[in-house]
Amino acid sequence: VNVLPFIAGVVLTAFCFATMGTLFASYPTDNPGDIMSMLNLVRLPLIFISGIFVPLSSIPFPGQYISFFSPLTYGADLIKGGFDDTTIFHPLVDIAVLCFFILFFQVLANMLYKKFNE
Repeated sequence: VNVLPFIAGVVLTAFCFATMGTLFASYPTDNPGDIMSMLNLVRLPLIFISGIFVPLSSIPFPGQYISFFSPLTYGADLIKGGFDDTTIFHPLVDIAVLCFFILFFQVLANMLYKKFNE
């Protein structure tokens, strides 16, 4: 077991989905359930196309292509690499992409928050 990729995968994936939640929460609403249902509408499909339950090599081509736009794909790859050193991407690529998603979601959340709360 390689502990460093495992811990990096868990921490970065958690931050990534926390910033995704911040992005959705930046939209003002009277009912928080509206935000939660929209967030679940986005998160749940990511679970099924990210290679967690089914290996990416077994997913048909359009699904594989879509999975590259999911931050969970890179987080799961990094965590799997911590267990058995077999990854689809190099661990530094996984880390870089997760950091990109974190920054992207946070910057977008800040922009939306400023737009709706001026």
